[in-house]
Amino acid sequence: MGQACTQKRHPTKWHDAQAAILFPPRSGRAFATDGRTILARRLEFLCFNDRYVRITSYKFGDSGIYDAQTDAKVREEQYDTVARELRSGRGGCNGYYTGLLGAVFLLDGQKFPFLPPCEWRNLNNPALKNRAWFDRPCDDRSGREEMRAPTVAGDTAVQSDLGP
Repeated sequence: MGQACTQKRHPTKWHDAQAAILFPPRSGRAFATDGRTILARRLEFLCFNDRYVRITSYKFGDSGIYDAQTDAKVREEQYDTVARELRSGRGGCNGYYTGLLGAVFLLDGQKFPFLPPCEWRNLNNPALKNRAWFDRPCDDRSGREEMRAPTVAGDTAVQSDLGP
């Protein structure tokens, strides 16, 4: 997992010691370790641990769970076991993050608002091997406060300033 490239134009590499799945910037695709074979297109959401990545795709047939060691979808007889490993609570993720992320949140060099929430980092999962992944930038909510809609009291104050 982790070992992401440092420049934004390079793909983010999700991998363990034996394999990798690449997510090149602006491509919306997941590539196998050879960098040419497309595993999935039009990525919507991702959930991943050290070996598997669950992909939800806008392209019919590309959604599924991929194994970074085989560069392929997991076999049907393994699917339920691996799906349980990646699932948490109410359909969330039990990988490096607890929520399902869009691929744009994993690209190197991203800034707010394209950072995953810090509270989604799955620090309590001891099975995750690459702890350095948690050092990647995340949104600690300090910037989100500025984007909130005004409160009801704030709306009333604005209306009263305008007159009766």
